[in-house]
Amino acid sequence: MPKPLPNVTYDIQSVLDSALNVSLITVTTQGLITGFSRGSERMLGYSAGEIIGEKTPLEFHDYDEVKKRGNELEELLGYPVDGFQVFVAEVDMTLPPKTSPLQS
Repeated sequence: MPKPLPNVTYDIQSVLDSALNVSLITVTTQGLITGFSRGSERMLGYSAGEIIGEKTPLEFHDYDEVKKRGNELEELLGYPVDGFQVFVAEVDMTLPPKTSPLQS
């Protein structure tokens, strides 16, 4: 009989809770914050309850810096890059193309 999968959400939250001297933040692919370490709370001045499911990392970045980086990425990539995409555009371009599921 196969072993049950561990509770990954609980395991990730345990790691986040143990990170007191660094800021660790997990997000969905759309940028919504799903995990916020105690270190993040200390460094950024928000509680996890205020942030999780409510905010994106844009909350903690200077608007002008994000806009500037978006313009740089647009020039590099050849398409507009703004908002949360500024943080992930370079990672996205290194991933293999998405494929369609096999049809039977």
